[in-house]
Amino acid sequence: MRRGLVARVVALNPVIDEAIGEASDLRYRLSVLRAAVDGLIAALSRWRTVANCLERLQGGEGRREANIILQTFPQELHSSSPPRSLSSWINEPSHLRRVCQAAIRALVALSTDTPSLRLLADGTAEALLGLSQTLDGLTLLADPAHAVPRRRRARPHLPDLLPPLINAARVFATIAVVELFWIATAWPNGATAMNFAAAVVLLCSPLQDQAFGGAKMFALKLCSMVTAVRFRVYDASRG
Repeated sequence: MRRGLVARVVALNPVIDEAIGEASDLRYRLSVLRAAVDGLIAALSRWRTVANCLERLQGGEGRREANIILQTFPQELHSSSPPRSLSSWINEPSHLRRVCQAAIRALVALSTDTPSLRLLADGTAEALLGLSQTLDGLTLLADPAHAVPRRRRARPHLPDLLPPLINAARVFATIAVVELFWIATAWPNGATAMNFAAAVVLLCSPLQDQAFGGAKMFALKLCSMVTAVRFRVYDASRG
């Protein structure tokens, strides 16, 4: 589960680039969005730290220390909370941020009697700190008027050129293969196929590692739709 979330978090980078292209005012708040992604990565990293610590503890001791941490952990963030709380991440991110900040202070001030309990408390506090940074980004998107201001830092940003180069190679290879097939077979509907191929590769390119799965799913859905239409035409002709 954690590895799957890491893949989804990494895929947020092209989504942020697309959002900046659609809303130019977000470019001036880019540091908040980048910090939100960094906060998710930090939370996942501390999740692993806490999980490894609990695995090394004996059953009774681990449950005792986990219960102590859960008593301090915010009730709003429990997985057993009502489903309506999921919408609060979008509707009330500033409130959840205050909840996380209060829990962080409680975990830091928690009196511990074992090193493992201290490690669990610190790891959980750092995970909540990462979530609070993510909530800053959600606040910027949901309620810009209450966004937490961040000081501008003169930190150079070096773009990663590998993803756009891979996307360009995918576009070139896809269009070249379809065009060669069109020429070799003299397909009368080759122009339509070119349009479909270009649309698929442009839609799936921002998915990065999930691009192959997205293109495969799109092709299967397209084949099923074409088959269904042909069956309907066949039935109509017989009727």
